[in-house]
Amino acid sequence: MKLSEKLYQLRRQQGLSQEQAAEQLGVSRQAISKWESGQSTPDPDKLAALSRFYHVTTDYLLLEDAPAEPPAQQPAPPPEQRRCAAVGLLLCAAGAVGLLFWGLGTVLLPTTMDHLNTSSAVTLNGSGILVLLCLAALASGACLLLRKNK
Repeated sequence: MKLSEKLYQLRRQQGLSQEQAAEQLGVSRQAISKWESGQSTPDPDKLAALSRFYHVTTDYLLLEDAPAEPPAQQPAPPPEQRRCAAVGLLLCAAGAVGLLFWGLGTVLLPTTMDHLNTSSAVTLNGSGILVLLCLAALASGACLLLRKNK
């Protein structure tokens, strides 16, 4: 299938007029018409914009032996989901690093860890509090990473 046919098909699949597609892409309706009729081809910048606009690869648009149906592309996750994943990853890393330091401290500096245990005003000793905080960070980070956006 030729580029012109693909552009026409993609625009029609989205239910857009040439005028609407032109407005979204920042080109004239005549440009869309010429591209779809094969009278001209979009320049590389416009080709990249078309690829993003129609959610297809540039390979799909340019290669005539590409499949008739555009390959399904995964849409980029929304910013909120990316931010949530970043916070989850940060919490997991903080929990893991905390547990690592606690383990190393227990092995390499037993007297310091004993001091931490006796300095706690809570019934649970200092090491226990540190371990619980690290595990809480790991658990909440894992929950954020595995959370499904609705």
